[in-house]
Amino acid sequence: MQKLKINISFIAALLFALAFAYVFFNFMLVLSEAVRLMSITSLHQIWTFDPADVFLYRLFCALVSLIFGQTLFLRIWLFRLRQPGEKRCFRNTSIQIDLFGLNAFFIHWFSRMALIYAATFGTCFLYLSGNSGFIAEFRWLFVLAPIVLFLQNWTTIRRTYFKRSLRWMLVSALIILLSSFAFTQICLVKSEFHTQLVLSKNPDHVFNIEYPVTNTTDGYIPASMITDLYLLSSEQDSMPWIYANDSLYRYKDLYSIVYKAIGDDDDYYFNQPVFRLHIDRRTKMKWVYRLKDDLSCFGVIRLAFVVSDSFSSGRNVGVIKMGISPRRCDKMPQPLSIFLHEDTSLISNRIHISIFENNNYFRLDSIVVAADSLRHEFYQRIRNNQDCIAILNRNADQSLESYLNLYIQFRAAVYQLKNEESIRCFNAKFDELKENESRLIQKKYPLRWYEIP
Repeated sequence: MQKLKINISFIAALLFALAFAYVFFNFMLVLSEAVRLMSITSLHQIWTFDPADVFLYRLFCALVSLIFGQTLFLRIWLFRLRQPGEKRCFRNTSIQIDLFGLNAFFIHWFSRMALIYAATFGTCFLYLSGNSGFIAEFRWLFVLAPIVLFLQNWTTIRRTYFKRSLRWMLVSALIILLSSFAFTQICLVKSEFHTQLVLSKNPDHVFNIEYPVTNTTDGYIPASMITDLYLLSSEQDSMPWIYANDSLYRYKDLYSIVYKAIGDDDDYYFNQPVFRLHIDRRTKMKWVYRLKDDLSCFGVIRLAFVVSDSFSSGRNVGVIKMGISPRRCDKMPQPLSIFLHEDTSLISNRIHISIFENNNYFRLDSIVVAADSLRHEFYQRIRNNQDCIAILNRNADQSLESYLNLYIQFRAAVYQLKNEESIRCFNAKFDELKENESRLIQKKYPLRWYEIP
């Protein structure tokens, strides 16, 4: 083979390969960004990644694109000099087959993985919010895949050109590495701009809401059943504001917001939306109690507190559902009069709950119980006497997290007893029962939660 010389054709081939790699690199980013933009919700939430994951993914795309560009360059430059009678003609043909065959196999595998990812993401993105990522679990895949893809291009070349090809391979690797870092800095897809554009309309981001942390969350609520309410309180002791329907309202306008969501349907008890409450964990409980009381006064019976978990740094990841009973007041719709609180004095097993110390201990009647032992204590008391109700003595010093976790523990104890009774009576879990069967279990172990000032 004739000695290669740096000439105009070599530079033209190199520039063409780099241009191809840059276009293919941005094409990959456009496809991934299009999938990410599918996660935008009605609350202006979008799936985001850590900056380190974004950089690694861009670097991966840049490496793959440049390796494909290298394949194109080798095809243009090396094989244009091949002579028909050359003794290495068979090896050169083998190199050509390897370059395009193996790369075609990689494109086929990678495209299938991308389609599976996109299809899976399309079915589950409604459950995703805040900062997410999968690169941390598959970090080595993003590192090893470009290495294998690069080395496969040189397997037959090394067997054909021996020592000379080693120098070519090292120079090529250096060019690809340097170019890949440059590509990550000059990419045309600005995912950060899209993220900020969406989050600028996201109330969580605009109002810097930090959600209470719980150890569990409830199931998915259909978007058509949700009415979102944001309780925005200041550090001062002034009246909070309400954010709903993409507008900011004074607290005194709460009734008009609720009435607009409920309407005047006579059957709205069964069709009423779930009022999803977005409340900062630092909000004073007196405003939370007041909001609950006012909502129940206006006829609301279904609430869901937006919560986070210990892995999400206060970001929105789920809800805690809570049913409330309407109270008598001037603005309460008349059809709900039959659903008022029953007389708690007729219930034999009344568990009075109050905060004992720093939200970590609670007094159940005359016994002090640690927060992590509440479920067991509730379970024992309800099993001994099924005619039970939990009566919380409200305390303005209680935190929202403590309040929600207290309710979760009581609800979990009742649910455990329902499951045990369902298995004993019907040999199935409570969630698997038929409607008439679940009503029997519900009647035996009702979830009664009452709050007093």
